[in-house]
Amino acid sequence: MAVDINNVKQKLSQLSKIDVQELADFLALIENAASWVDARLIASDASKAELLAAAKANYDISLTKSGISGVTSFKAGDVSITRKSGEEFSGAKALFESILNDCSDILSDSAFDFRCV
Repeated sequence: MAVDINNVKQKLSQLSKIDVQELADFLALIENAASWVDARLIASDASKAELLAAAKANYDISLTKSGISGVTSFKAGDVSITRKSGEEFSGAKALFESILNDCSDILSDSAFDFRCV
């Protein structure tokens, strides 16, 4: 099952309050998020898969925007750069992690866990 990019854009627009036309600037991140979900799908639930792809794209976009505008001050003598605290994408991360948890029934988990016995 391939995640429908247009449906992901609609859901992403609702999650992020970014206009659908502005999302064209982030098409590579949206397509990457859809591919990421596609690669992990084990059950067919288009609505959940599209929401997860939208949440991942939203998080990736917030990281990108933070990287672009995250510098709050710059000093040339003895080079000093101050960055924002990261609060602007913590909500997007929490949303992505919550939706990822909710979608665990449709995704494969190829993680390996080491534990003491």
